[in-house]
Amino acid sequence: MIILHLNPHQIYQKKQSASAESIYSTWKSKYIDSIDDNTAVVNSSDSTSDTNNYIVTSESQGYGMLITAVSKNATLKDFNLLYNYYSANKRPNTQLMAWQQSNSNGTITSDPNNATDGDIFIAEALIQAAKRWPSESKTYLNQSKNILNDILTYNLNSDLNML
Repeated sequence: MIILHLNPHQIYQKKQSASAESIYSTWKSKYIDSIDDNTAVVNSSDSTSDTNNYIVTSESQGYGMLITAVSKNATLKDFNLLYNYYSANKRPNTQLMAWQQSNSNGTITSDPNNATDGDIFIAEALIQAAKRWPSESKTYLNQSKNILNDILTYNLNSDLNML
């Protein structure tokens, strides 16, 4: 049995276990699909490895970005492939990712709303990536700050003081 739910902070430790990295590699091969040379998605559909039929949610993309940022075996390129997809699928005039995109035989539809938990995963992934790859830290930290500001701007219920 393969465990698919990973605690990303347990993966990135000085003494990583071979099993944690094996789980990451297995997870990556099962759920990460390259769309083109510059983008990849965490495919949430039952038809994995089919770039003509996929479902991406901000939660899955953000969690995938976070796992990738903290996994010893992941590369900067791996992270940027996922980051580029997020960047191309933001809600208009915000830094928040559209909640869901579906590709059904080449017809792509996108939900106009965002999911706060997915955006929080993305922001945290960018913070972890900034620590992991210092050459990109300014870009990643600025983007994380922009996401968090937009969460407060667009998702905070000021009457209840709740997201």
